[in-house]
Amino acid sequence: MGGKAAIKEKVGTGKGRHASSSVPTAARRSAAPGPGRTSPARTVHSPVGREGGKPGAPARVRARPRVARVRLLSPEQRLVAAIRRTYRNAVAYFRETRLEMRKVVWPSRRETMVYTLVVVASTAIVGLVIWVFDIGLSGLLRLIIR
Repeated sequence: MGGKAAIKEKVGTGKGRHASSSVPTAARRSAAPGPGRTSPARTVHSPVGREGGKPGAPARVRARPRVARVRLLSPEQRLVAAIRRTYRNAVAYFRETRLEMRKVVWPSRRETMVYTLVVVASTAIVGLVIWVFDIGLSGLLRLIIR
């Protein structure tokens, strides 16, 4: 094979990994194994009739995905990377904090005074209720003990 046909076969049609399949996309999705069904075996079809394949020619098999090589870093490089990562995280934290503080709706002076008075009054009332219960339970325990 040569020319444009060879380029098409190498590059593909650009429609995804099932571009050369004769089964429509919806049919491939609906043919998923269900109860009582087995998953279809990975069969390799001969390219005869598609893209100018020759009878008896070996069928195309998917290439293995490339695996990224892991570079081992020295302890100094790992330390520098950790410091950079920490710096970037700290900068991002303070930037996000500043953005959130811009969204805060601060109360007016009058609202602040009212809220403060409500807190002081409710604290005094709860303290008074606890004091009354304390005096009552103390008197009750004195009667029980005597």
